[in-house]
Amino acid sequence: MSTVANWAERVAVVTGGGSGIGRAVATRLADDGYAVAVIDANDVGAKRTAEIVSGTGGRSTAYAADITDEERVRAVVGEITSDLGEIDVLVNAAGIFDQNLDFDELTSATWERVLRVNVLGTANLMRAVGTLMVERGRGAIVNIASSAGLVPRGGGSAYIASKYAVVGMTLKIAAEYAGRGVRVNAVAPGWIPTDLFTTSAAALRRAGGSVPDHPSPVGGNIPMNRPGDVHEVAAGVSFLASAAAGYITGVVLPIDGGYLVG
Repeated sequence: MSTVANWAERVAVVTGGGSGIGRAVATRLADDGYAVAVIDANDVGAKRTAEIVSGTGGRSTAYAADITDEERVRAVVGEITSDLGEIDVLVNAAGIFDQNLDFDELTSATWERVLRVNVLGTANLMRAVGTLMVERGRGAIVNIASSAGLVPRGGGSAYIASKYAVVGMTLKIAAEYAGRGVRVNAVAPGWIPTDLFTTSAAALRRAGGSVPDHPSPVGGNIPMNRPGDVHEVAAGVSFLASAAAGYITGVVLPIDGGYLVG
């Protein structure tokens, strides 16, 4: 476990940190020496991640929030800066899936929910935190995109559209912030089994969408002949958030076992 003399000097915020990739990112950044603020709609999951970090000697706080609620997001960001200090790193890992439904199976409610969480939620955090970073003249933002945001495979139309939007936002805002001391990058995971599919299925059913019993993995071949692991994604995030990537901005890093070239 890495430590720093003053925790307030290095603070990371991770949305969707209550499970899956978000939890792996939160624990990895804690290992890197950050105090970690975990934001998740699932209060129990967020608190559990904070407990895991604290149990290994790190410092972490949990915040329950619907990231599609801009007012709540701004309030939580204020709480984080009060509790932990100024934010150095933001990782947008919160997201939901559309279960690879065919286009004509996607209801308006499903479209709205997926786009609101994956696109609007990411934008809300980037505005709330990015503004503070620009004021300080430093910071790093890493968005969790998807291989489905680079090639139109591995999800339904709503999910793919949302991840293309995340990629587009990443590139556009990277250009806007490049001269202001704030770097903006993304990682694009391929097939990384997590509980995202289970939780998304429940949300989509509540929204009126039909969901198959067993979501399928991404289509196509993976040259490395295996799915990825959440900790491999977290390692990529750790690099892009670090000083070692100090001259890197506007990059979307595939973490997919060669899926995009397979």
